[in-house]
Amino acid sequence: MELDQKTRQKWEVLWYFVQNTGSVLDSIDNVKCGVVLERETGEKRFYSYPSRIHADFENPRFSYGRKSITKDWARVICENLSELGILDHDDIRAPRQRSPTPHYYLKPGVEPFLKVMKFLLDPPELVMMRFNLSNGYVQHHLNAELVRHVLAARGTEMRRSIPIWEWDAAEAPKVFEQYYQRMSVGGIPAPCSFEEYVREMWLSHERGKQPSLIRFPPTIPLRLPVIPEHLSEDERVKAVVGLNSDRLKDYSWLLSHRSGIDGHYARYEHEKWVIPILALIRASPEALKGFLFGDWKPYGLEPSESYCFTADGTGCMQYPLFQLLFTAIRDIAMIRDVDSDRLVEFVRFRPDFRQHPYRMREGHSALMEIDLTNRMIVSYDGSFDTDHTFYGEDLIMPDEETNFSFQSLVEIRCFHSGGDFFAPDDIPVLDGLLRTLRDGRTLAARSIFSRLSHPVQNMLWVYTDEGLEKESWFAGVVLQDLNRLLIRPDLYSPAISPELTLTREGKHVVEHRENIGDINYQVSIFGLTAFNRELLERVFPGDVPERKREEWNNTRYFE
Repeated sequence: MELDQKTRQKWEVLWYFVQNTGSVLDSIDNVKCGVVLERETGEKRFYSYPSRIHADFENPRFSYGRKSITKDWARVICENLSELGILDHDDIRAPRQRSPTPHYYLKPGVEPFLKVMKFLLDPPELVMMRFNLSNGYVQHHLNAELVRHVLAARGTEMRRSIPIWEWDAAEAPKVFEQYYQRMSVGGIPAPCSFEEYVREMWLSHERGKQPSLIRFPPTIPLRLPVIPEHLSEDERVKAVVGLNSDRLKDYSWLLSHRSGIDGHYARYEHEKWVIPILALIRASPEALKGFLFGDWKPYGLEPSESYCFTADGTGCMQYPLFQLLFTAIRDIAMIRDVDSDRLVEFVRFRPDFRQHPYRMREGHSALMEIDLTNRMIVSYDGSFDTDHTFYGEDLIMPDEETNFSFQSLVEIRCFHSGGDFFAPDDIPVLDGLLRTLRDGRTLAARSIFSRLSHPVQNMLWVYTDEGLEKESWFAGVVLQDLNRLLIRPDLYSPAISPELTLTREGKHVVEHRENIGDINYQVSIFGLTAFNRELLERVFPGDVPERKREEWNNTRYFE
């Protein structure tokens, strides 16, 4: 057998391991194939060995239509999958055996998972049953870590001109001062104070006008590579420094003022690339296959290509994302369904934004929306044309990687007042909360303030008596920021709220908040948002409007 040959029996043995490993990960106890053993870490692992595989394939209860397989051939396949880096083994003595024998299991980690998917997404026979993406093993691995791993392996990076208000409120004034100290050596003094700069940025975004005091708002151009999650903090810093060594000669203080870079990785990259890609590949098997194994590459990053720094910085992935979007549209349009995904709730084409006025904004449209179970909505828009230009008798064909457009937007669902999320009707009473967070007189206020986006932090620092106008750009951004707090599993900490006592339901949410949405723990995103909303109501009494609790759902999370 060739090492990477995709025979029917090899595919079926691998699917046997995938199915049962998924059941173990989901704590489903109705599958009795193989052997499930608890490891020293307390986690369970699915094992099997050649004679057991032979017996399981013979049992019609567990065969799922598979053909039988001999013990010797099962051994050859297990050894072959081990050589490919898909399986590993532990030597365990099975019952009624005198000596240990190799017990095989699926290797953990992203690379082995990619090798598994290479097999499962490309079965050897077209008539073979299409594997189910809802399997627990697959669902556990289709995550942000996988997206970053693939992007990093392809060498993607953002070349951003980062506005100074994207540093946090503690560092942004210092970065502003340092920026103009360097510029003043060349004869360009600061045109205004930091507070005036933030106000100008706020008004220019809200009204769509060029700032009057600052013709060219200060930015820091940086190359920001996608970094795999397994790297240490030192390795992450080294990766950024390695691409920006020349820039750091001019801005050496950036290494001591890193909140702008940290914010990029914690939020900006996550919402510009990771969440939109993850939603597409979980909604569409064809998009998943194209993203993992397609021949796409980042555009414009080669030395011979021209790729400039922009405020958005996402140019190198615009064309691959355009391709991924239309691959998903074609795939989903054919089946009109999303196959039991635990992140993707449903997909909507050409959504009617008039039904949700809180989300309407000038120029905001979408070709497709994906609603996620974590209460986020990802909107996608894309376009292209087939227009060709003639120059004399010559036909000028546009570059396919420039003749298109792609946009994505991540928002929080907050359809109406009365639920856990803040809605537009709550805006008039949120001024008190914003001032409390800005003043930071308590540990809780300072902690919550630090979790807001950096532009909002800086806007709140110069926010005085204007009031939060209902239709303003500022109001919409703040509302989305506050609602992002409600889906954070780490919002509560006993250290910052020692006066609060958890109920039994509250303790259950805290114990399993890192597993929100996992079917093992039965803690939904609704439980987390209700918990966090009650936390804010208790920590900031009078500043956070109390929800109207329904009789059928009057759960209390704090005494």
